[in-house]
Amino acid sequence: TVTYLFVLELFLVNIGLCYFLLFKQGLGTLTVDQFITATNTIFSDDEMAMLGGILGYWFGSRGWSKK
Repeated sequence: TVTYLFVLELFLVNIGLCYFLLFKQGLGTLTVDQFITATNTIFSDDEMAMLGGILGYWFGSRGWSKK
């Protein structure tokens, strides 16, 4: 349950940041550099590390061993 809540929270925060940075600021007024900066803000390294840790915890321990 905690995993689902955490991933849902990340998803909702990212959607909110996308709305604010891209649509509230005006998508047509952003330059390429501003767009790259916005995506780096939305999908930060720390956030991706947390998500990778969660997915690694649940799926990383499953080996390719024979049954």
